[in-house]
Amino acid sequence: MTATGLLIDVTCLTGSNGIAADAQSQLNRMHAAGVKIGLISQQAQALAEQAYAAASNGLDLPEWSVLGLPDEGAEKWLWPKAGQLLRACSQNEIDIFSSWIITAQHDGFKAAAQAGLLGGIYIGDDMPETTLGLQVLNQADSIADAPRVMIPPQGGCWHDK
Repeated sequence: MTATGLLIDVTCLTGSNGIAADAQSQLNRMHAAGVKIGLISQQAQALAEQAYAAASNGLDLPEWSVLGLPDEGAEKWLWPKAGQLLRACSQNEIDIFSSWIITAQHDGFKAAAQAGLLGGIYIGDDMPETTLGLQVLNQADSIADAPRVMIPPQGGCWHDK
């Protein structure tokens, strides 16, 4: 059964000090509410998995798929691609049409719109001036702040079924 999901750019999740405690708490809260989470990366698959493992080492987080670019020839790919987001949704049983992407890259929102995602959360200071094709595009200070701005255009809350 598919559910609302979040596709999180790993670079927004992991910082120089790993995953922040408030982000860990919020991710666990969303996971407990039934939100599926897939992590996407512009690194080759093996490097993406290593980076996430290092950042989440010792934290109480559920196991999530980390989806990077193919290990062979990753430098030839332009990231992100709508296909990578579709693969993340498929592998994590995410309903693409009610799901969100969290990233700090404008191109990520364009790919999300092409894939059919509902909305995006921009983490950073250079918020796009348009929705870049998404129904909803909002800005958050951090991963922990993201649920505050995940409001569907029809109203309600991000976790409404």
